[in-house]
Amino acid sequence: MPTTIPTTTSSTRPSSPSTGDAFFETDTRNYIIYDGSSFITYQGSIPNTLSASLDGTDDHIDCGTNSGLDLSAFTYSCWVKVDDTGYNTVIQRRTAANGTQFSINSEALSYYGGGSVTLISSGVTANTWHHVAVTHTGSQVKGYLNGVGGNAVNNSYTSISSANFYIGKHFSGNQFSFNGLIDEVGVWNEALSGNEIMKIFNDYTPTDLTVNSGSYTSQANLVGYWRMGDGTGDTDDGSGSPANGDTIGTVKNLANPGTHDGTGSGGATYSSTTPSL
Repeated sequence: MPTTIPTTTSSTRPSSPSTGDAFFETDTRNYIIYDGSSFITYQGSIPNTLSASLDGTDDHIDCGTNSGLDLSAFTYSCWVKVDDTGYNTVIQRRTAANGTQFSINSEALSYYGGGSVTLISSGVTANTWHHVAVTHTGSQVKGYLNGVGGNAVNNSYTSISSANFYIGKHFSGNQFSFNGLIDEVGVWNEALSGNEIMKIFNDYTPTDLTVNSGSYTSQANLVGYWRMGDGTGDTDDGSGSPANGDTIGTVKNLANPGTHDGTGSGGATYSSTTPSL
């Protein structure tokens, strides 16, 4: 006769479990097993039905100027599908001279932090989903394309607390705006390891960045996580539930809801096309 796994939630886990006790957490959709000292999490995939569609003209997501994104070391991670391989700004918090910017330029991953750096010279093809990431230790910057890292490059930069954190927008007006789809944007206040980034790439279905799983162990350092329509609290511009083709309203920061939530601007819309390999 089949056995039903008991359910719990992340906030109501049993206080005195026995070794081997297993539960399904209904709020995180994870299986947990008690190993005698702590619960081990076995993470399941989470629904990913929407992404952000930006038109390359003036569409973007504005996450404000909150100091929680003013970082000395960081990781930026997201999925992208560009309509063309021209200059596409992915993530930016900068002025003309200072701050940081992560871009795609002629199939290359590029970074600006007081100076321009080519992180990976080629491979970002149009009309194809790619996972892209950049890590900065505070002294070295490194790019990743589909989980594979390039060479680390010495770099220092001056952070800009007054600049807005934009997804898809360049600081110089609408020049170099992102043209295509962006999804599952994550920001950490540390440089993730190569194994962690490979884990995120391999779990494109995806798995939840707010939960440690396998080689990904940096949940506590996640400061920004925008799911582009699939996050709790994401809305269209009429404050309704997001759907394909809707104009983006609010994109919640699931790492710290209510702090640097994103706002759709320029007519950015939701798309039902999501990462696939």
